[in-house]
Order: sequence, then C-alpha cells, then structure tokens
Amino acid sequence: MKQKEWPETIDEAVGVVIATLSDEDKATIAAMAQSELIGLHMGLGAWIRNNLGLWSGNRPLLESTGEPNADDASMVIVEAVWRRLREMVAEGALRCVAAYGHERSSVVSPRSGRSGSLAYAVWDFEVVLPTYGG
Repeated sequence: MKQKEWPETIDEAVGVVIATLSDEDKATIAAMAQSELIGLHMGLGAWIRNNLGLWSGNRPLLESTGEPNADDASMVIVEAVWRRLREMVAEGALRCVAAYGHERSSVVSPRSGRSGSLAYAVWDFEVVLPTYGG
C-alpha cells in the first residue's frame, strides 16, 4: 500500500484489513477468544505493521492507536478488527462458521491440534478452535 493510501485512523485500518481477509479468515478470527488474539501478532499483526505503514512513518495511524510503537499499535488494530467482525456476526452480516471439514483452502488449512481442539494455520499464525461432540 502506498504512503498516500495509508489509513490514518483505527476505523480506516480496520476497513482495509477486513477487506483483505477471506470470508473463512473473517469467521475464524471472529470465533477466537480475546485471549487468543496475541497469536495473531506475528501473522496478521506483521501484515498490518508492514502494509499499513506502522514501520514506515504512518504517524497518524500510530497516534490514533494511542500506542508508542508499531508492535503495540498493530495489536490495537487486531483487536479492533476482531471486535468489528464479532459485531458483523451479531448483525448477521458475517456467518461465523469455523473451517471444520475443509481439507484445504488457500489461507486456512487444518493442522494437527492439541487434544480436544482443531488447529488451523491462518496466514502465518495458528488459531486453535475447540472441537464439539465426539
């Protein structure tokens, strides 16, 4: 994303991020617990830092997060994305269906998980979803 196109507010950044996510990724992130969001730091968080200019001088966006550094600022945006996606689920704008049963997709693919869970690689990060039933 070119410097002139960088979002300057959290709301603008959330719009950019959500527009780039597949429906499957949106559903996966929306289904996460807030405590799991730190697992997105090296994947989605890195994408935000690199593509929205947090490492390259996008001072307006950095300042809008209220955080002094790009790492913390990207996590503010990740949490805002998560909140927006959960609002979309509540409003019926996004069907929150986990990726159970999908053998492969371009972004989300099953990986061996811990007992009682399914793990999915989403970009470069791992999301662990609880399994239900037998």
